[in-house]
This record gives sequence, structure tokens and C-alpha cells, in this order.
Amino acid sequence: MFDALMIDAWSVRPDLIFSNSELTWNIASEPSGRFTPNILSELSYRNMHATGIGTTLARLYPLNDDVALYADVHFSRASIHAGISQDSDYSANDRQGEFSRSYADINNDDNHTDGFNLGFKMRWLDRQHDFLNFFIGRQQQDMNITTTNGMIAFSDDFPTGFALDDLNSTYNSRFDAWSLGIGSEHQLTWGVISLRYDYDDTNFDAKANWNLREDFAHPVSFTHNGQGHGQRFQIGYSYPLTAHLRLHAHWQHSQYAIRNGYDQIFYIVGSETLAYVTRLNAVDYRSRQFQLGMEYLF
Repeated sequence: MFDALMIDAWSVRPDLIFSNSELTWNIASEPSGRFTPNILSELSYRNMHATGIGTTLARLYPLNDDVALYADVHFSRASIHAGISQDSDYSANDRQGEFSRSYADINNDDNHTDGFNLGFKMRWLDRQHDFLNFFIGRQQQDMNITTTNGMIAFSDDFPTGFALDDLNSTYNSRFDAWSLGIGSEHQLTWGVISLRYDYDDTNFDAKANWNLREDFAHPVSFTHNGQGHGQRFQIGYSYPLTAHLRLHAHWQHSQYAIRNGYDQIFYIVGSETLAYVTRLNAVDYRSRQFQLGMEYLF
């Protein structure tokens, strides 16, 4: 991000990425969401620990001594190496009357993000070492999750539960967002501190393959679609090692909230595939991410 600089230059920034995230969704029993149960099923993916790499290519072009244009493209790829899921079904409103619950492991899946930003950078109140940044951007984040090593904890038919040895179900989701962002940079004697906030207008879609449900179609058992909003907050630190090389670290908190979408389920009835649509009440996503890397200016 050319922290505390106002120069005509390109930069490339490779990163190591470490993240912990969670994703939860729930559906109603019918399309309006007004009849009992208003939450029929809820599934949560928690403690998804991932590591990966990312790269940002950026361009800064000063218009004068106080204002510059900025652009970047970025991508990252991370592998989920741990996590747990819980799937619960309810017979009464507001998560009452739970009649089934199962757990499963999450591993060997991926989370990848691609995007770009356009904006400008300006000195803050004519101060030489403080800057304001404004952005418009787009970001597409895919989360591909596979659950294995499942176990029914309890159900009406099997109160003591049983193992789901052949579980291999997938849930592949995408958040596609346009964003508006604002940031600041402050040069100090011991390095540069940066802050940034982005507000996202988000489309969401997902498709699932519930491999142990024989009454569901395969490879697409159901789909989710909806719209919502998100936000990202980032704090960063960079330290110049040479005139062209900088060390940097960033911590970022992200969250998305999708409301009032729809869930389309595909059933197998005889030789036919039938679709049933119900209400996707909510999708909630949260992530904490730490990035560590180098930035090279040229």
C-alpha cells in the first residue's frame, strides 16, 4: 500500500496468511419463514484454521505533491487444516425442540480470494507524515468446505447416536462484494501504522452435495442464494529495511451477514428430480486473519 510514501512506483507484496473463521447458516420450514418451525435446520462450521499465501500488485501515481492515484489487484489461496461442524434440526420456533444433532470434522479444503481496488491518496491537513486513502473495490471470496468423520449425537430414531463413517459432504460458497473503503497512514520514528475500514455490498451463493442423503439429488443437493452486507477492519505495521524493501504485518477482521435469501432443495422421487424452495433465514461469516510479508518497490 506504499505506506507513508507519495512516489511514482509499482510494488509487489507476497504474504503468508494465517486465519481462523466460522460460517453459519439456517433455513426455515417454508418460504415465508412465518410458520413453525421458523428455524428448521442450522449448520455451523467453526474454528476453521487455515494457512496460505497471497500476493498484491499495486501502482501509485502522484498527480501532485499532495494527491496520488492508487490501484491494486490481489489474490490469496489458503488451505483449511482443522475445523468442526454441527448440524441441528428443530421442531419448534427459535431453536426449540431440537430432535437431531450431528458433528463432523473439516479439513483439506480451501479458501481463496481475488479482488482489486481503485482510489486515491492524499496528505492529511498538509501534514508530511499523515495520509488519507479512499477506495472503491471488488472482492470475490470462495469457501469450499468438506465434512468427514461424522457422528449423529442423537436423533428421534437413534437417541444414543451412531457414526457416519462414509460422510463426505461438501458446501461450496461464494461472497461477491463491491466495497467502499477509507484508510489512514501515520509515519512514526519506529515505522508506519496504517488503519483501514471497508463496507461491502454482498451477493452470496452456495451449492451443496449431501452425499449420505439418498433422497437428495447429486452432485447438487441444494443451493443457497441471498444478499447482504459486510465489513472489514484492518490494522497494519510496516518497517523500511532498504529504500526498496519493506517488512509488513497486518491483522484483519472480516464479517458478512446475509438475510432473507432462498434455499432450493432437489429431491429424487422415483426417476424424477423435484425442487422445493424455502427461506434462507441467515448466513453469518466471521474471520480473523494475520498477514506477514515483504513489499518490494520498483
